[in-house]
Amino acid sequence: MPIDEDSMNKIRRRQDAYNRRIKLIRSDITLSAEGKRQAMAVARQQALNDIEAIKQAAQQTYSGRRAELERKLFDLSADYPDSVGASLSMRDAADRVRDIKTGAEAQIMMGQAIRHGDHILQRALFDAGWQRAGDRMLGSGWGEVVRAYVDQARPDLKPVVDELVHLQNVDTRERRTMEAIETGVHRPPEMEGMSPADVQRVTAAAPPDGADVSHLNPGGGTQTQQTANQAFAEMTREAQNGTYGA
Repeated sequence: MPIDEDSMNKIRRRQDAYNRRIKLIRSDITLSAEGKRQAMAVARQQALNDIEAIKQAAQQTYSGRRAELERKLFDLSADYPDSVGASLSMRDAADRVRDIKTGAEAQIMMGQAIRHGDHILQRALFDAGWQRAGDRMLGSGWGEVVRAYVDQARPDLKPVVDELVHLQNVDTRERRTMEAIETGVHRPPEMEGMSPADVQRVTAAAPPDGADVSHLNPGGGTQTQQTANQAFAEMTREAQNGTYGA
């Protein structure tokens, strides 16, 4: 599902914080080569976890908004207090619409339903038009049925329809592929040769995000390392809160 721009900005800030962390580790003369490699593995996994959490929150927001818009469009109870009677009438109207073969036929029936004030039949045609038009909402006969309903019968729903169509249109395979690339976290060359099991072992024993990792160095850490860890912890918190670099 697509990631909104605000969430993408949070991800970029978190990636920037991670890149800075890798530079700090790489330049730290108090860490051995193995210590640096393990510290980088920990930093990378922390960044991956944080970015995944941002993506999950964005997806929940997207799904929730789509569900809210769909309820506004298709929930009969919002327009008909007698929802039981409306449901029965809608079922009869849907049976009539189901026999329609083409969008052109549906357009003719929608015109008649609008002229006669048959609101239930209008809704049934709108529902069918939405389903049958699919990704071809523009330039299709069934798409014209949807537009006729919104333009002539329910202009109050136009903002809802426009937003829902937009949300559907941006959720494409190409966009998902691009987002997967843009939200990635590069693997430092120092981690070459580390298997997933190695990374899991190191990260499982790691301290909380941003804590001192000087224990990874057999020679121990220094005050400089601890200061760098504290700075990184603050940088990470700002990236997660969306304030870093703002």
